[in-house]
Amino acid sequence: MDAKYIMKCDDDTFVRVDAMIKEAKKVRGDGSLYIGNINYYHKPLRNGKWAVTYEVLSLTNFPSMMLGIMLTFALQ
Repeated sequence: MDAKYIMKCDDDTFVRVDAMIKEAKKVRGDGSLYIGNINYYHKPLRNGKWAVTYEVLSLTNFPSMMLGIMLTFALQ
């Protein structure tokens, strides 16, 4: 693949390409880049349509995860 980076974002997301390039240039040639919004201490819903049962996830919180609005990965 010829691309150096891949970005996934929602169709209603405004991307500041200048800021993305600035951050990418800070990474060493053998380094990696992962840009996004980390969600810490998110509690699962235990009731209702989107409920997550204790059988599926016995933890009090979900593990830390990147939110899916926009993610950028370096291809290395």
